[in-house]
Amino acid sequence: MIISKASIKNILKIEDNYHLKSIIYENLKGKENHVTAYIVKQKAIEATATSKRNTNLFFETKITNNQHLFNVKNTMKSIRKVATLAVIIGLLVSCGEEPNEGSKEEQKTPAPKTESSVQVIRKSDLKLQSITNGTVTSYVQITGRVIPKNTTQLVAEVQGRILSSAKPFKAGTSYTKGQTMLRIDSREFVLGLESQKNAFLNILTSMMPDLKADYPDNYQNWLNYVSNYETGGALPALPKTTSDPEKYFVTSRQVYTTFYNIKAQEERLSKFTLSAPYSGSLSVALVDDGGLVSPGQPVGTFISNTEYEIESAVSIPLATKLKLGQKINFKSNGLDKAFTATVSRINDIVDPNTQNIPVFLSVRDADLRSGMYLEGQVNSGSVENAVAIPIEVVDRDNTVHILKDGIIRKVPITIVSTGNEMLTIRGLENNDQLILTTFENPISGLKITN
Repeated sequence: MIISKASIKNILKIEDNYHLKSIIYENLKGKENHVTAYIVKQKAIEATATSKRNTNLFFETKITNNQHLFNVKNTMKSIRKVATLAVIIGLLVSCGEEPNEGSKEEQKTPAPKTESSVQVIRKSDLKLQSITNGTVTSYVQITGRVIPKNTTQLVAEVQGRILSSAKPFKAGTSYTKGQTMLRIDSREFVLGLESQKNAFLNILTSMMPDLKADYPDNYQNWLNYVSNYETGGALPALPKTTSDPEKYFVTSRQVYTTFYNIKAQEERLSKFTLSAPYSGSLSVALVDDGGLVSPGQPVGTFISNTEYEIESAVSIPLATKLKLGQKINFKSNGLDKAFTATVSRINDIVDPNTQNIPVFLSVRDADLRSGMYLEGQVNSGSVENAVAIPIEVVDRDNTVHILKDGIIRKVPITIVSTGNEMLTIRGLENNDQLILTTFENPISGLKITN
């Protein structure tokens, strides 16, 4: 029987009846990596009696054999299994080494390049430009937004209900200068005005006898004025007095005060009709027919549709070169058409955020619309010892490709000025063959075949 040292109660008493041989087990799995045990063999004399008498010298057999931390027999079996498994894994690893080494060598050995795996460029595939340096006129790009030359915010100056007009008061409706755009109901106001005119006529009639008696020289003029009065018409100008006494007499009868009050009401009556201040169109309409408006209420926005301006912002150096009346050509990406604009105003204030100066150019064209963006070029002078090349052949690192001795080479350049489609550059020599053809893949260093 094999039993661990930790399960023995009293070793001295056990040695009287048993032979003990110490043994140590190492490299064990579990909480302890080695355990001390005894090989127990019962002595021959009175073996049976002694066994019964000294059964209490050990822990119970159930505890010693089943619940102790280690079981020697099972441990030895586990060690054998682990050793056998390790030998098998070692054999598998050693057997797999040779194929792996062979695969690495195959990976290191590059596949031979075929004609299909190498980019082949023929000279006939290239579009070339022979470089000739000289004097190049430099242009600076300028962009701007089209705005109406005139923009008017329409506001109601009287109160009333909106009446329908010949043209609907809607956004996009065009009007000629002086054409009626909006009418406001003025019937109540007209009746009040006629009442004031009749009261004024009574004042004139009541003073006619005094005028005839005291100022007979001017009586006939006042009589003609009263006789020619027509209901519904505008009051004509008053007759001029011929003397100071006559003027004082007319003033004392409140003639002048009443007359000018009526003329003010006649002027106010014209506010009930809104006419186009110039030829243009409604860009915004804020009221509809039948709606009620009050004095000071916005009713819409009116813009000119024949005269426009281009609002742009240019650098300070370019602004100093621009002159009033200078012609600049513009074009639109949406229209295949050129527009000629004239510099009309140059602002004296520099934008603190962009450090640019606002510039306005006048332009007239039926195809223009407010809000369009136009692009133009301004002549900024001449550049010596330079050449103009297409903008698309320049890489992001400011380099171009040239063909030299049958090999494509990458050459750095210096950009002097930028235009819409062309760049003015330096850095290329005369007779250099600039490659205008563009490629998706890098081509620098490739040899060209015929």
